Amino acid sequence: MALDRVRNLLVADPRTLRELEAALGFSLARDASGEEAWLVRRKKPIAGIDSVYAGFAGVALHDDPDPRLDELRLQVSGIDTRDLADQVLGPGHVRGGEVSHDFHHASSPVTAPTSHAWPRANGTFEVHSDARWLFWKRNEAPFASVRTPEEEAWLVRRVGALLAGPLDDARIVHAFGPPVMTGRIPERFVRDTTWRLAVHPVEAPTPERAILELEPGMPLDRLLQGLGWPPSLVATSGVHQSLAHVVDARTLRAPVLHGSRVQIVVAGTNGLTPSAAVVPAQRVYETHGAIAKGIDIRPHAG
Repeated sequence: MALDRVRNLLVADPRTLRELEAALGFSLARDASGEEAWLVRRKKPIAGIDSVYAGFAGVALHDDPDPRLDELRLQVSGIDTRDLADQVLGPGHVRGGEVSHDFHHASSPVTAPTSHAWPRANGTFEVHSDARWLFWKRNEAPFASVRTPEEEAWLVRRVGALLAGPLDDARIVHAFGPPVMTGRIPERFVRDTTWRLAVHPVEAPTPERAILELEPGMPLDRLLQGLGWPPSLVATSGVHQSLAHVVDARTLRAPVLHGSRVQIVVAGTNGLTPSAAVVPAQRVYETHGAIAKGIDIRPHAG
C-alpha cells in the first residue's frame, strides 16, 4: 500500500495541499497557529508512511484551504525511494560529488555528498543518501541573466527606502511590497526577476533580519553612489577570509544605520586592487570593479 502511495506521489507531482492528499490517499491536519500555520507535520505512521512534512507558500492554512505546496519531505520504511523514482520517472540526475581540497584541515581531497534528482513540471523530487526519505521542492522561475538600467535604478531606490529608517514590517512593505510565506526554512520573502528579499523570523513583533539577494550582481560603485554611501572599502572575514563585504573606509567596519548593521556582500576579491589607504593592505581592497551580490541587515549588538 505504501508503495502505491509513493508511486502516485511521483506521478502526481502535486502543486497544492489537496493534490498532495489525493496522491497519498489520506488527509493532513490543518489546525495550526503561528509558525505552524504554514506547515503540516504528521509524525505518526499512517498507511505505511512513517512521517510527512509539508511546507506551503503564500498565506496561512487557516486563510487558504488549498495552499500552494512549497516543500515536501516523506519518510517511508521498506522502500528504496531512489529505485522507485528511477522506475517511475526514469534515471535521475546526479547532483553533488564535487571534489575539493581544504589544505587547512585535510591533506586529502574531500568529495561532496551526492543525491539523485528528478525534475518535473511543478517541482523536483530528490533522494539523498538515506533512500527512506523522498524530498520535493517547488520549482522557482530562474532569475534573469541581465538587469536593465531602469530596473537597476528602481532597485537602488528601493534599497535606499529600506535603509532610510529602523527595520520593521512597514518599511519592508513600503520598499519592496508585502512578503509572503515559504515553508522551506520557514521564512517570509518577496521576489522579482533580479532580486529576492527574505525576512526572519516568521513570527516576531519586528523583523530581526532581512537578506536581499541580488541576481545578477550589481556593480558595487554604482550601488554605493546611488545610496549616497560614505567612502568605503572591501574587506574579507570569516573562515579562511572567505566572506568579502563593504566596510567604512574610516572604521573598517560594516556601517550601522538606525540601529542595524548593514553588510553589503561582495562576490569575491579576485581582480580588486589592494587599498593604499590601509597599511598593511592585506585583505582590504578598493571598491572599483567589485560586484555586490547581496545586503544583510540585522540589529547591531552595540
